[in-house]
Amino acid sequence: MLTTEKFYASFDKAGFLKTALWTPSFGGPAQQARVRFRAPSDNLLAGDQASTDYGITYPASVLVGLKRQEILTIDGQQYTVRESPISRKDGSELEVKLRRGA
Repeated sequence: MLTTEKFYASFDKAGFLKTALWTPSFGGPAQQARVRFRAPSDNLLAGDQASTDYGITYPASVLVGLKRQEILTIDGQQYTVRESPISRKDGSELEVKLRRGA
């Protein structure tokens, strides 16, 4: 069975993931994870729909504790988490909407 972590590892090998760095505001250790990043200009559904938000999806086993108003750095750019992570699929994947800037 293909787990979410293995799925993301395959996507990473194919070059589809970016590194997200999060230093929790509550003082925990910094966390780094490979995530699927979406920008407003990205096409979805084979070009039938365009993304209007920045966002990421990632396995629920990483970035544990991420919440609204936290700051992520992706490709040297800071993003603020707009909403608490939303569970996708069977709960093994999370989605977060972002706002550019801190």
